[in-house]
Formats: sequence, C-alpha cells, structure tokens
Amino acid sequence: ELIECELPALGLKDIDTRVSVEISNNGNIFVGPPAFIFTEISTRVAVNTRRRPKVLKLSPSSALVRGGAMIRVIGEHLDAYDDSVCQFGDNSTSAQILSPKMIVCGALPSAAAGTVSFNLVYGNEFTTAEPLKFAFIKPIVLRDVIPSSGPLQGGTSVLLRADAFDLTTSISCKFGDATVDAEILSPTTASCRLPPSQYADVVQLTLLYSDSGEVIAVAAPLTPTTFAYYDEPINYSIIESVYRLWKMGM
Repeated sequence: ELIECELPALGLKDIDTRVSVEISNNGNIFVGPPAFIFTEISTRVAVNTRRRPKVLKLSPSSALVRGGAMIRVIGEHLDAYDDSVCQFGDNSTSAQILSPKMIVCGALPSAAAGTVSFNLVYGNEFTTAEPLKFAFIKPIVLRDVIPSSGPLQGGTSVLLRADAFDLTTSISCKFGDATVDAEILSPTTASCRLPPSQYADVVQLTLLYSDSGEVIAVAAPLTPTTFAYYDEPINYSIIESVYRLWKMGM
C-alpha cells in the first residue's frame, strides 16, 4: 500500500518549505500526506496509495431517538481504512466493513429529535466536504384506528389517533405490504386512504417515516396494531331492483 517517489528538483530557495503531495494513476487522485517538508537531506517520499473513501448515501437516513438501528453506509472505496468511524453530529461509533461499497454502523441514542450531520471519519480526515443529513425522530404511539376494518377494494378513509404527531414530518401508512401517504390533520389525528387488497385477511398496520421508510409507530399495547380486510357481500336486492326497472323499460 506504499509507493516511493523520487523527489523532483523544484528549485526551492529555502529549506523546510512545505508543499502538497499527491499521486495519480490515469487521472485517479489517491490520498497523500497533508504536506511534505523539503529539507537539506530530503531525497525520497512515501505516499499512501489507498483511494479516498467516498460516501454516497445512507439507508435508512433516519432512526428513532432511542437509537440501535443499523445504518447502511453506501459509497466507494469504503474498505480503504480499518479504523473508520461513523459520526452522527458530535457522536461517533465504530463502522463494520462489509464490502468496498458498504459498511454498517449503529445509530446512537439521541437526546432530542432533529437533523444532524453524518460523515465517515478515518484518522483526522472526513470522506465528504459536505456531510450528509441524518434525522432522529420520535416514535408515534398509536392509540386508536377508526375503523379497524375495511373492504377489499379499499378507498375508504382510515383515521389514526396518537399521542402526538409531528406536523413537520411526512408519514405513510403501511397496511401489510401496501404503503400509502398519510395526512396529518392535527397533533393527535391523521388519516390515510385504505389501499386495495386481494384477500380478506388481517394485516399489520404501521406508520413509516416517508423520507426513509423507517417504522415510527408503536402500539399503545405491546401487541401490533392490525387492520382487517373483508369481502363486502353482494346486495342482491339492489341488483333485482335494477333488473326490474330494466325490464319495465323494454
């Protein structure tokens, strides 16, 4: 991982002159020492050829304030340094390298909800000049779902009651595997339009943070919040009335 380079004759007038050092291969700039000081006995310099790690995105980009969620850091050359750490705001935690393009780190607990900067740190260097954003969010405690059942074809409005909704946060309702947008009506109520289902079944109902898909709803009892789909019976009396009207018009 080290390469030696012959020092060029730069015609420097003074010794102890500080210059930057970089090395490239076909235009790819590698990490070099912050600076090199030329002295009277300087002849060669060793340059680190490991590529600079680069962070592209976080998945998810949010976590509950209680911490513990595993955050996937996606980027390039993330395996260049074994001592990399994930920095959430002012707090740091160790990173586990999975591949050159992915590492994972656990989100630490946060004293308050809000957005903090995220960066991957190796030594005293940051991987990005402009850190990514990471959101800490408060869990929503669901108290009631009205109604708690609906037709297979969906389309009905479902009202959610909770202790406190953040009016600045975008949330979604997830019925089983189907996700729809939710509208926050007040600090204690929100609504969502029931998506259709192929089968009459009981599914789990959760709330998601729309920006990252993180689950943020916690049922008041420890059991999951559920929603029941039912198959609406055919109203044969209406069909018969329509048929009679049709016959009369013939």
